[in-house]
Amino acid sequence: MITHTQWGQIAELEQICNAHDGIHLKLNWDMLRTRREDQHDDYVAVRSGRIVGYLGLYCFGHKIEACGMVHPDYRRQGLFSSLLGQAFTRERRESVEEILLNAPANSLSAKGLLQSLDVQFAFSEYQMTCSRQNDNYKVQPSSSAALRPAVSLDRADLIKLDELCFDYPQHAAEQYYEATIDIPNSVTYIIEADGRTAGKVRVVHEAEVSWIYGLAIYPEYRRQGLGRDTLKQLIQQAAISGRSLRLEVALNNPGAMKLYKSVGFQITEVQDYYRLLGSFSFDNMATNTHNKVQ
Repeated sequence: MITHTQWGQIAELEQICNAHDGIHLKLNWDMLRTRREDQHDDYVAVRSGRIVGYLGLYCFGHKIEACGMVHPDYRRQGLFSSLLGQAFTRERRESVEEILLNAPANSLSAKGLLQSLDVQFAFSEYQMTCSRQNDNYKVQPSSSAALRPAVSLDRADLIKLDELCFDYPQHAAEQYYEATIDIPNSVTYIIEADGRTAGKVRVVHEAEVSWIYGLAIYPEYRRQGLGRDTLKQLIQQAAISGRSLRLEVALNNPGAMKLYKSVGFQITEVQDYYRLLGSFSFDNMATNTHNKVQ
């Protein structure tokens, strides 16, 4: 398991890579902070007692997303390929249906690595930001949607909404629920209409930014303005706290994109996802020289 000190080194490494490359890595810290002791989803490369390479896996049922980095001074030494080899053993590759490698669209170092791998472009995901200069920070939302923090009795609805709205298999939706429901500095809200559960949304608070995740509305409650009203309420919350507000949306979801733009969100970052093809093998890359596996 990654220690508290090591997580600090990984966060420092992220800042170095972001600043050096002019990018924003998607490491999903809200999930990293809640890793279980029995999880083996984090891999590090160590030089002179410091972490200089990191690869994190995010498991969603039969799909795995992966994101990582290498210190600028230690690139072109095969470290990241070695981390991939350690993480994606033949047994692990055969246990999942899809492996997606995530990289900022403007990362030249990532593009160079991906050219050496057997991958296929899958899709792009946009990061959108609603800044404090947005007029909706000053607009009072209507009362069509009521937000309340979720409780244990909402478990079935939260899982069902992920199944319906995000095509999660039931076991993956259950896994996601257990991994996110008690994350510190986050709140999962139930969206109610006329006193009934109509949807859900999760908000994660950081020092200067709040992130919106998993906004979902039951089909029978769509086209009633609940999503727009929920977003406006979250914008108001962010205004009070002094934070900007961010979310992520896939390129192939034009309806969501239109909704977010309508309340003032603007595209600020692009993340690309590449599908790892089955014909590629990391088996010969899994060298452990000076690497420490967690």
